[in-house]
Amino acid sequence: MTITTDILRQAAQKYQALGLPAIPAYRGRPLILWQVYQQRLPEPEEVEGWPWSKADGVAVICGHQTTFGGFWWCLDVEHQHRVEAERWLDATHPGWRHGLVAESQRNGLHVYCRSRQPVRTQRHEWGDIKGSGSLVYAPPSRRYKPDATQDYEWLSFDPTNALQLEPADLPWPTDNGHQQGPLGQPSLAETLKTTIPVGNRHNTMVRVAGWLRGVGHLEPDEILTVLQQMNRRCEVPLPDQELVEIARSSSKWSVNPTLVAGNGHQQSTDSGGHPVRKPVRFTGRETPPLRPWLVADVIPEGLPALIYGNGGSAKSYLALLAGLAVAAGVPWLGKPTVQRPTLFADFELDETEQHRRARRLAIGLGLADVPEVFEYVQLADLSPRDAEAVLVDWVAAHPDGLVIVDSVGAAAITDLEKAQAVVQVFRNLRSLNPGGLLLVDHQAKLQPGQDYRDKTPFGSVYKYNLSRVVWQSELVESQPGEAWVILRNTKNNLGPLQGEIGVKLSFGEGLVTVTPVALTTGPLVERASLESRIIAVLKEHGPSTAQEIADRLEANPKSVKAKLSRLKGLGRVVVTGTVGREHLWSLPGTPGHSPDDQEQASLTLTDNTAVNVNAGPGKHHTPHREAKIDAQDPGGEAGKHHTWLHEAQNDEHTPAGEAEKHHAWLPDAKNAVCEVCGQLFTWSGRGQPARYCSRTCQMKAYRQRSTPVDAPGRGNPGSLATETETNGHPPDPSACLDCGKRIDAEGFQYICPPCMKLRYDKLQRQYPEKLIRWLEQQHGR
Repeated sequence: MTITTDILRQAAQKYQALGLPAIPAYRGRPLILWQVYQQRLPEPEEVEGWPWSKADGVAVICGHQTTFGGFWWCLDVEHQHRVEAERWLDATHPGWRHGLVAESQRNGLHVYCRSRQPVRTQRHEWGDIKGSGSLVYAPPSRRYKPDATQDYEWLSFDPTNALQLEPADLPWPTDNGHQQGPLGQPSLAETLKTTIPVGNRHNTMVRVAGWLRGVGHLEPDEILTVLQQMNRRCEVPLPDQELVEIARSSSKWSVNPTLVAGNGHQQSTDSGGHPVRKPVRFTGRETPPLRPWLVADVIPEGLPALIYGNGGSAKSYLALLAGLAVAAGVPWLGKPTVQRPTLFADFELDETEQHRRARRLAIGLGLADVPEVFEYVQLADLSPRDAEAVLVDWVAAHPDGLVIVDSVGAAAITDLEKAQAVVQVFRNLRSLNPGGLLLVDHQAKLQPGQDYRDKTPFGSVYKYNLSRVVWQSELVESQPGEAWVILRNTKNNLGPLQGEIGVKLSFGEGLVTVTPVALTTGPLVERASLESRIIAVLKEHGPSTAQEIADRLEANPKSVKAKLSRLKGLGRVVVTGTVGREHLWSLPGTPGHSPDDQEQASLTLTDNTAVNVNAGPGKHHTPHREAKIDAQDPGGEAGKHHTWLHEAQNDEHTPAGEAEKHHAWLPDAKNAVCEVCGQLFTWSGRGQPARYCSRTCQMKAYRQRSTPVDAPGRGNPGSLATETETNGHPPDPSACLDCGKRIDAEGFQYICPPCMKLRYDKLQRQYPEKLIRWLEQQHGR
């Protein structure tokens, strides 16, 4: 028969209509990259675009669902075993010849079968079992092997009568030639037809449990019931305890529809029976956008978050409140939310109690009623299988919704102290693939000498490890009508740790209000960490010195300074100036620390005054200036403050002999920014404006002026030099002090935009507005 392009294309369309995607092939080789269609059927336009004109055959991909139930697989029988296979099929499945049967190029058989679940590709004595993802050449393909005797052709083409057969039902040979089941065992069906003799009882029960777990998706308690019934078939029944152990062991086996040997071992397919997904390449792909948060810094989209604590630590209240806030799209403890449908899956209480709580919390949020998109389901009295089905159905109807599970320990009927069990629980939860997942869990009992803050969720460490964001809830004090709680962020894989949040729950008549409070409030101060209390003080009182913070907290000033240094390294506090000898500390983003203020303050000198509100620890002295002693200069100190003593032995970067002297107390004292290092310093405010914080920076500036403008490597890329012309001998404003190149960008002097960006990056400061505008222009945004 002449094989034309139209014939091949029509055959492919006919096969695809049956659930068998067909691709073009030439001399036994596919003409397209076909692996993607192991997971899905091709679109009609894709099929039309394939190179059919170059093909001499078609190949179908097994594993997809048939249009009339079941999954396709192919029994590929080699010609030397054809007689034996036909004899067995005739005896066990008489109608197989009237189904979907093809003859291969070497006189073998391709029997297309339907199974209840996807089938794993594997070898068989008769040939091959072509399962999920396997490629099978189909009529009207031309022969291509050297010893081939004919083209592929159909012996029967009636898809509705295709053979319904499971690979496990095939005869499996052993070394002695007897037909037996997988791994040399008699088939399970044959075994169960007879009395189970002594010596085979335990092995048979394990195989039954594996089949019930893998194919039947039964839970251990259900498997135990079946085993107890099967035990009556034993020649001598097994002890009940042995059956309990077998059923309990089945909980460690993954639910999987396809088994290798009926003993609970799973094949290399995912939970849907499809082949394991293929690796991908990132090369050439656009950078994905930042991951959204359903609750900022608490519940990320698509990844599990965990809140845990002792019983009675209000973790369930806080989780329920988070669900209501997301459903209504209102803030949760001051953190913004994204409105999504929400399901509260309850494994601990009942509908009545949770309804009462939800109603009171909703009123406390200022809502008239519980949001319509907030749903509740009680799962405590359901089997794990039924509970999972409820969750799967809800997520299918609300793929972007938030699922809250309270609690993990109650939901998972397994030993959560074992890593394997916890990993499997998290995999099952992740496989739901909801828009967000918040888990509630308990923590281990506090032992004498232990600190509550050091406790982790009860059970295997993988509970903590597999959660992307973790918060610990600690009840600090509970009184009639109110409770004080600290929420502690102990892990965040998606951003910086958020520290601690103080929470007050007030139980009123018909409502519960949950509000964030300062950690210096009430009883929280006793349990909050020093770092959190420092942040709270700065948030409440604004810029403060270390001594002022220590006084307000009644803490050791040295400890406060050490914590401030650590917080500065984490970017959670900044130095905004000086008061006398002490730094002035504040939170990033506070007034005087915005990008607009920064450009005005840290890089400009106007009206002979420089003010830097975002510099790091600065130097507070200037080179020698002539100063007069008058009534506003007590003690005649003005002149002394500006005398350079080159033989002094103190720090090189501090004006000699001036380490303990400061100008902040002078009535005309002003802040300035060093033109070389960018640090804040205080000068007397009299005479010409000070330009350098120390002799070292003054000498650096002199060397810069002495170096040709086009000399490479000029300047110090690790500092922020001022760009303002002053009296004296300023450097060339059109030449960059760092790289020596000419500055062509509008609005920039002394430092070119790339070098300015390098300085700000090294010092970890916010970009000024003009640099942001320049960067946007460069990137075309």
